[in-house]
Amino acid sequence: AMCLVSMIDCEGWLASPDDALNAADEALEMSLEIEEWNVRLADFSRAISDAEDALEIYRELDSPQELRALHLLLHPLLQLAEVREARQKASEALERFGIKGNKAAQIDIAKMLVEVHLRGGNLSEAISVSKDCIRWCKELGQKSSQASLMLKISRGRLDAGDLSKAPGGRLRGLRLSKKFRVHKSEPNKHPVSDQ
Repeated sequence: AMCLVSMIDCEGWLASPDDALNAADEALEMSLEIEEWNVRLADFSRAISDAEDALEIYRELDSPQELRALHLLLHPLLQLAEVREARQKASEALERFGIKGNKAAQIDIAKMLVEVHLRGGNLSEAISVSKDCIRWCKELGQKSSQASLMLKISRGRLDAGDLSKAPGGRLRGLRLSKKFRVHKSEPNKHPVSDQ
């Protein structure tokens, strides 16, 4: 880490501020890759610490990498059954991107939050978040994300023993997913409706 900081300082002094920013961006990217290895090696406390640092930096820089850092933070938190903290981090990010009006980021974060709620056994909250997210998916035409959410909620209903509603949602999600794949592989066709 100290070596990377020194490289960034040198770039700033010898080249230009832009080169220093590029070096810093590369250093942060390397930091996220290290964090991924920490997760693979089951060093979850180190992974959480690294991901929190990266998340804070990316948030301050208003970088699109913030979503990746959030995802990398939530994974080890859930591995350690820290559902409350994972829910808090995802909810804060969802609110922040909602204020910014970034619906694409809200969809990504909401999908993470639905998974957090399902892991925590809170099906009603997962359904509530997924309903908002499905609305955003429809607005942006993100059928794949919509299908993914429908399948997650159906899985959650099955896990909770709510067999009356689970199969229908799962079938709708699978049909939507299949239509999306067919539509994506045939670019000259007209868009498939949600019906």
